Amino acid sequence: MAHVLLKKKLLAKITAVIRNFWWAGVQEEDASQPLHLRAWEDICRDKAQGGLGIKRIDLVNKSLLIKMAWSIASYQDPYLSAILKAKYYPSNSFWTAPLHTPRSIFWASILKIKNYLHEHSFYQIAKGNTNIWSQPWVASWNNMHDRLQDNAPRTSIPNIVSDLWIQHTKHWDTQKIELFFGPQSVQEVTKIQIINHHHDDYLCWDTSITGTCTAKEAYLMLANQNPAPINNQGSRSLPQPILHILNIIWRNSLLQPRLKTFTWRLLRQALATGQRAGRFSQHIDEKCACCGNLETDNHLFFSCHFARAVWFAGTPSIRTDLLPQGPQGVQQEVSSLITPTTSMQEIQRLITTMWFLWKARNDLRFNKKEWKVSHVLHAVKADIHISHTITQELQNQPSAPTQPQNTAPPHNNTLPPFPGTRCYVDAAITPDAQRSNQDKLALEF
Repeated sequence: MAHVLLKKKLLAKITAVIRNFWWAGVQEEDASQPLHLRAWEDICRDKAQGGLGIKRIDLVNKSLLIKMAWSIASYQDPYLSAILKAKYYPSNSFWTAPLHTPRSIFWASILKIKNYLHEHSFYQIAKGNTNIWSQPWVASWNNMHDRLQDNAPRTSIPNIVSDLWIQHTKHWDTQKIELFFGPQSVQEVTKIQIINHHHDDYLCWDTSITGTCTAKEAYLMLANQNPAPINNQGSRSLPQPILHILNIIWRNSLLQPRLKTFTWRLLRQALATGQRAGRFSQHIDEKCACCGNLETDNHLFFSCHFARAVWFAGTPSIRTDLLPQGPQGVQQEVSSLITPTTSMQEIQRLITTMWFLWKARNDLRFNKKEWKVSHVLHAVKADIHISHTITQELQNQPSAPTQPQNTAPPHNNTLPPFPGTRCYVDAAITPDAQRSNQDKLALEF
């Protein structure tokens, strides 16, 4: 993933495996295709945008390669950078490396994503040792040859950024810039901030606060390039109140992960109710297994006589027949129950109740096991109690003890003087512990 740009067909197969696992889990003996009730694009959105924050595998592949290319360009691994330069661009910089040369699959992958580095990388000027002609120090750096003036003296053409400064200062020499590159470049170059330090110029990533390119920063850049707008109509709609509720759910530490995921599927209309699943197969009964009415989200959780009895018997009691009903699933009902003033404990009770209503429905439909109202209420109370117990135990758990510092003297790897021929091998025995340590030692004669 971090060294080869994978084919689109292979990425599509990997994505299909991930999608099937998310919707159906591991099914070794069942080869049937699970129902995908929500677009993968919606699932891969950030949680703050109504998704689950699952990473797209194609963008992960590119982001890892961008990080690798950044390491080469910034000489984080000087040995790798030196080897690649000697083989692929001995007379150029990384930024101007030729594209049409015999190359390995690794270097070919780097070249395919290098344009992202061109767009989002720049050198922060400090010492001024950046090459004017072959490194990204200004927005139009790759056109500097075209801007070179015909009447410019050919004997003193600047080579690095510091050649454009007033001598013995770090101030731009506007006359020299205009002489060599014309008046258009003066305004562009003088906007560049010069750091008052004596270290070498360093490469920066423009979308990162720290200026360093990481795989995470590269992924965020790729994901934000062409963000799809959130639909406000249809089954994929996500009203602002529902988005606010989802953000509250993700931040609620009392809810277990399975309850958070269940709530997301409920509010994003991705539960396989009878009506929704029946559209995909005529063998799926669209009727409610409890009362025989059409099984929709509204009916299952609020309108069915069993659900109404559960809510009415709860503490506090809720009359679901008085809740406002909307055309889009249960979004309007949930919005009336979960408001900005609702406590975290009450949100936990509401979500847990809906979870066990869903569990009772599945047991009745698939296992012919009928739940009573008291069973649901007891299950809700027990689940909340277990959740609180686990939370308290985690909070009261003492922090891990710090490891004692090693007071033993450091092992000296320096060999004593020895006349004659010496042979270094790739393993050694420490005299104190009598254990072998792998070490990278040169073979010297």
